[in-house]
Amino acid sequence: MLDLSSGSSDLLSYMILVFAIGTCGSLTALALTGDMLKLRDLLVDRRTVIYLSTAGLLNYGIASLLMTYGTLMLSPDVSILVNRSWVLLMVPFIPIILRERVKGAQVLSLVVGFFALYLALTGGTVVHVDYGELPYMLVVVCSALSTAVSSLMIKTASIKLSVQLFLFNFVSLLFFVIALIPLKLLLRLGLSLRPSFALILSSAFVGIVTYFLGA
Repeated sequence: MLDLSSGSSDLLSYMILVFAIGTCGSLTALALTGDMLKLRDLLVDRRTVIYLSTAGLLNYGIASLLMTYGTLMLSPDVSILVNRSWVLLMVPFIPIILRERVKGAQVLSLVVGFFALYLALTGGTVVHVDYGELPYMLVVVCSALSTAVSSLMIKTASIKLSVQLFLFNFVSLLFFVIALIPLKLLLRLGLSLRPSFALILSSAFVGIVTYFLGA
């Protein structure tokens, strides 16, 4: 899906389209489940809204932007493998965010997991590392880190799922629309979004399947 859309738009415009679709899908679900009042109740609590909006932006918008950029520059298998390290990256942040003690088994799993990741990426030797890909691997690692931290943040605040999905999609959409203003207008950069079947298919898949149904 990322390959289908890579030649159809610039990355920022693509993000806007993805989260516009995700926002529409989650808003429809919010209306159908009758949870609009729960969204109104949440908006009254400003502190919780800011906290969850930050978590949602890290989990959706920022992670998606970094992951998409990294995947366009790397082979998909490498990108996906590195991105899945977010599960491992959660462990060091458990004491900080959840205030829970990290168990010995979790530390062991962390060591085994990263060793397995090292073997998969290098074949067990630094000779096989493609150093030209390293900067993009780091971008995907940052995406995984964003997902790891935000996932733990989400665990500390319990809200209705339909409300959470809408808030995360909407905040991400708002972030990219605001970012569009200085990047596109002040720098005199025009929108390069060119509608195509491939772009619509990819955006709909990522917006609906990844950031609505999958989430």
